Amino acid sequence: MARRLDSPFALAQVLEKGDRKSKITLARNSKTPASIIERLVRDDDEGISKLAVENPNLPFNTALELARNSSVGIKLSLFRQTNFRNTPPTPPQLLEILSQDESERVRAAVAGYSHTPVEILVRLANDSSREVKSKLIANLNTPVEVLTSLGLEDNLVNQRNPNTPGIVLAHAVRNMNDKDIADFIKHPVQGSQMPSETLAQLATNSNNSVRYLVAYHRNTPATALQQLARNSYVPTVRAVASNRNTSPETLEILATHSDFTTRLDVARNANVSPQVLAQIVMSCCISGNEPNRTVDMLKSAFPGDNNDLLRTIASNPRTPTEALKILARREFISPTPDANSILPPTTNDSIVQTLAYNPSLTLNILNTLTQDSSVEVRKILVRHPKLTEELWLKLAEDETVSVRGTVAYSNQTPADILELLALDEEVEVRIKVATNSITQLNILEKLAGDENSQVRTAVASNPNISITILEQLANDEKIEVRRAVNENPNNPENTSESSEDDIFEPLPKQTSITLSELPRIYDSNNDDLATVLTEYAESDNTFVRFVTLLHPITPRGILTQGANSVFWLERYAVTQNEATSLELLETLTRDGNWIVRAAANHSISTK
Repeated sequence: MARRLDSPFALAQVLEKGDRKSKITLARNSKTPASIIERLVRDDDEGISKLAVENPNLPFNTALELARNSSVGIKLSLFRQTNFRNTPPTPPQLLEILSQDESERVRAAVAGYSHTPVEILVRLANDSSREVKSKLIANLNTPVEVLTSLGLEDNLVNQRNPNTPGIVLAHAVRNMNDKDIADFIKHPVQGSQMPSETLAQLATNSNNSVRYLVAYHRNTPATALQQLARNSYVPTVRAVASNRNTSPETLEILATHSDFTTRLDVARNANVSPQVLAQIVMSCCISGNEPNRTVDMLKSAFPGDNNDLLRTIASNPRTPTEALKILARREFISPTPDANSILPPTTNDSIVQTLAYNPSLTLNILNTLTQDSSVEVRKILVRHPKLTEELWLKLAEDETVSVRGTVAYSNQTPADILELLALDEEVEVRIKVATNSITQLNILEKLAGDENSQVRTAVASNPNISITILEQLANDEKIEVRRAVNENPNNPENTSESSEDDIFEPLPKQTSITLSELPRIYDSNNDDLATVLTEYAESDNTFVRFVTLLHPITPRGILTQGANSVFWLERYAVTQNEATSLELLETLTRDGNWIVRAAANHSISTK
C-alpha cells in the first residue's frame, strides 16, 4: 500500500495503521506527496522522521519550523548531502537559523558545511565553541582572514586546508615538539603554503623523521635539499633524490651514492641532467665488468637492481645519444671484461625493449636495433614514429615470421612494404596483410586469389574490401571463405550475425526432440558408438547434430565437417569438444562469428 502513491486511501491507511517498514518506504520515495511527508516528519519514530526530513518534497515552511523546534538529530538531517542523487544544498535561510542554534553540534555542522554562505562563516569565527571553530578552519570556503585570525590568536590551524596561510603554519610549528612537527608536515596537500624558510629551518632538526619529511615536502627549497643530501639517514637522502625541487647539481652528487634506490630516484627525477644520465649508464657498465671480489659485490651487481635503473634511463627522451648507443649495442665499457663472471657481458633484454620505445632514438640507433638479437625488440620497433623506408624494409625482410607479421599488421606500414609482404612465403604473414585495415585494394585483389583458403578468408573479412572482390570470393570453393563474405559489412546481402542462423532449426509441427528424432536407437551391446554418432551427425535435426558434435567420441572427420558447418552453433559445439585438435581450434579462431572465435581461443588456452 505504501507504493500506491496515487491512492489517498492507501496512503492514509499506511499513516494510520502501517508498520515501520511501510512508513520508511513512503519517507524514502521521492514521489511521495508533500502532505504525506509533512505528517511523517512528526512521527514518533525519529528514524522515520529523519528520512522524511531528507525527502526533497519536504515543504520549505515545515523545514523552517523544524530548524527552530526539533531535536538535534532532526536538525542535523536538514543538512543535505549534495554529492549524490543530485540533491540541492540546504537553503541559506535554514543555515542562518541553524547557525544560531543552542546546540554546539548543530552550529559545528553549519561551520563545516560546504555550502554555508561566507557571511555566516565569518560570524561563526566569534563562536564560543572550539568545536565550531575547528570545523570552520577545515572548511575550504572559510576566508583567509578568518583562518589567519583563528590560527594566530586561538592557535587553531588545519594543515590539510590548502587555504591556510603560511604565516599560520609557521606559527604553529614554532610551538610544537619534534613528534608533533612530524605529524604536522607528514601529508603536504596540493597548494600547501608552508613557507620554504620554515622548512629550511626544520632541515637542521635533530629528529630523523622531521628531516626526512622536510626532504620529502613539496615546498622545501633547493638549498635545504642540498644540505639534506649529505645526511647519513638513507631514507632522507632518497627523499631528496626524488624531490622535484632538488637541483641538477645535487642530483649529480647523489648519482654516485652507494644506495641503489637513491640512484634510481635520481634517474627518475625530472631535474636530472642528460650528462648525469649518461654518467649512470657508464658507471653501471663499468661496475658490471669489474672482477667480482666478494660475495657482497656479487649481490650488488646481480641483475635486477641495475636493470631497473637502466630501464628508467633507456625510457628517458633526454638521455644523451651516446648513452643510448651503449644500451642499444648491449656493450660494456670495460675493455677487459671478467671472463669468470657469472654475469653475461650484455645488456638485459628488458632494457633494450624499453629503449625501443624511446622517441628520441636516432636513425643510427634504430638501425642497430633492427639487427638486435631479441625478437621482441624488433617487433616493438614497428611502432616507432621515426622509422624510415629503409628501416621498414629491413623489418619486412626479418628472418623471424612474427616480426614480419607485426609489420604486416601495423597500420603505419607503408603501402609498398605491404605489397612486398603480400608475397611472403609464410601464410601467417599474408593473413596479416589481408586483415590490415590500410591494405590497398590492389593488394587485396591479389590476395583474393591466394592458394591458401585462410588468406582468402582474411581478405573476405576485411571491412575495406570492394564489392567486386566480394562477388569473386562469394563463389569460393571453401565454405569458410563464403561465410566470411556473407558476414562482411560491405556485402549488400549481409544479415546481422544474430540472425545468421537460429539457435535451433524450427522443428516440424507436432514433433519434438525425442528418441523418435534419432535415425536409430543406440544399442550398447551390439553397436559401435562411433558408428552411431556418425549416423547421428547426418540427422536432419539441428539439436541432434549439435549434441553429437559435443560428444568426445565423435570421429575427427565429423568434427572437421562440423567446423565447416553453415550453422554457427555447430561450429561452436566443435570448439567445446575436448577431442577437437589444436589445429582445428586454430582454424576456428578466425571464424566469422565472434562467439565461435572467443570459444575457440578459450579452448586453446585451457588445453
